[in-house]
Order: sequence, then structure tokens, then C-alpha cells
Amino acid sequence: MKAALALIFFACVAGSMASDAR
Repeated sequence: MKAALALIFFACVAGSMASDAR
């Protein structure tokens, strides 16, 4: 499912950005 992959990828990127912002 591309939708699931995209969701996981987005979550990973968002988490990385949030961690870097700290």
C-alpha cells in the first residue's frame, strides 16, 4: 500500500524535524 508507506515516511520525517527543532 503506497498510502501506508507514505504515512510512515511522513511520520518519520516529521519526527526527525521535531527532534531537530528541539
